[in-house]
Order: sequence, then C-alpha cells, then structure tokens
Amino acid sequence: MAKTQPKLINSGRTKKGLTVEITEQKAMYAVMYEGKFINARDDYGTPDISKRYQRTTYGEKGRCVALAEKLNQMFGTDKYQAVMVQPVIETCEDVTTDAPDVSE
Repeated sequence: MAKTQPKLINSGRTKKGLTVEITEQKAMYAVMYEGKFINARDDYGTPDISKRYQRTTYGEKGRCVALAEKLNQMFGTDKYQAVMVQPVIETCEDVTTDAPDVSE
C-alpha cells in the first residue's frame, strides 16, 4: 500500500535551483527532556569546525520517537520522550520581546 502524500501548500525554487515544497502536517512532534524542549548540537572539538545543531522537531512521529530512543540509549536514561506539540496559539509577532530569556 502506497504511503499517502501530504497536501502541498506551496512550492518554489531557490536561487540555486533547489525545489522547496511546503506541505501540510497534521501535527508537529518534538523531543523533550524532563518536560522541557531541547536543542541538540554536534561539537567536533575543534575551532576549525563550527557546532552543528540537529533537528529535534519533526512533522512525522516515527522520526521523533527514533531520536528520543537514540538519546535515551546514548545517555542511559528514559527521560527523553517524543511529544505531540499543540497547535500554535500565538505567532512570533504577537510574542513580546521583553519576555525573560530562559536559555542558559
């Protein structure tokens, strides 16, 4: 049985000729650690190569679950979990810029 294709919302080409397709997703999934959203980055240990951030949010549940399982195995824990993110309530323009910075 063929996998159903997501609804195409828009498509276009970059300056380098790459086709970009925007598709509709039923939900978004994110990896969380102890109930907090995370970022994951690769540090190559050399100043010649900059740190690279990995994806931690996905439009497909399976990829998100696989990353959570991989992180749990890597760090010997069960505190990483894949969660479905609720629909957006506020756009970025609606969020105040004087909100406290919670990043460390």
